[in-house]
Amino acid sequence: MRHVLMALLATGCVSKGRFELLEVQLDATRTAVSARAQQHAEETRAMEARLAELDEELVLRQAELDLLLIREALSDHAFDRAKEQILVLVAEIERLEALKEGTDPLPDHVREVPEPEVDTGLLHARMAILSEALAPVMDRVELRGEDTEVVVVVPLAQLVQEGWTTLSPRGEVLVKDLAKGLGALPGVPVRVEGHTDTVPRHSATFPSNWERGFGAALVMLRGLDAEGAPVQLSAASWAGSRPLDGIDPEDDAQQRVELWVELDPAAQQRFDGLPDDEG
Repeated sequence: MRHVLMALLATGCVSKGRFELLEVQLDATRTAVSARAQQHAEETRAMEARLAELDEELVLRQAELDLLLIREALSDHAFDRAKEQILVLVAEIERLEALKEGTDPLPDHVREVPEPEVDTGLLHARMAILSEALAPVMDRVELRGEDTEVVVVVPLAQLVQEGWTTLSPRGEVLVKDLAKGLGALPGVPVRVEGHTDTVPRHSATFPSNWERGFGAALVMLRGLDAEGAPVQLSAASWAGSRPLDGIDPEDDAQQRVELWVELDPAAQQRFDGLPDDEG
């Protein structure tokens, strides 16, 4: 456009004053167009950022919805399970009363009290809740399913100081995270198992691998108790008698602590915590 104005000025079709005015108007138009283009670009970037935020929020809301659906399923299964247990208890009371009164023959529904079946739906719901609760530690532990239990495998190197008697700094963080995750299913039985390799080792503290495994289990157990994990804790040692598949039994990678978390509500009992140490 500018070169057109210059041509008009050269031919005398446009006066110098008129040319200057048109040149000012051209510059103003160019500036306005540039400003609008910049504003449009900024609005586009803001819109794209907002869309990204909305996409993230949508993913978060979907995850929250999935969790609510799992918890709702858990509540429904727990209610049905409670009704089944009440019926079993009523049948057992009737059976005992009949025996006390010497009634014979007993009605079929009293004579045989069926064992309640494991509620697989409830187990799956509990497993999903526990898996989600333990998601923050999945970079440091492994999970596997065993019938009605979930096993949390903790490499010993993630847990203790050299000597196996105290938690390492990162072990303290890990135990704290585990205790928080286990709190998603309060009251469940958790068996803490210590495993070693098969290399014989002897010391004043640990005369054999059995004591070494038990010592590692106790370090984990005491750590979980100190963090207030609301579960039923017990400890055991398998020494090197249950090696992991695919790993040399003498390999250091066999040294681990496993948390066996029982998901079957029938295994739960009233939980009062561990007794305080005396002295």
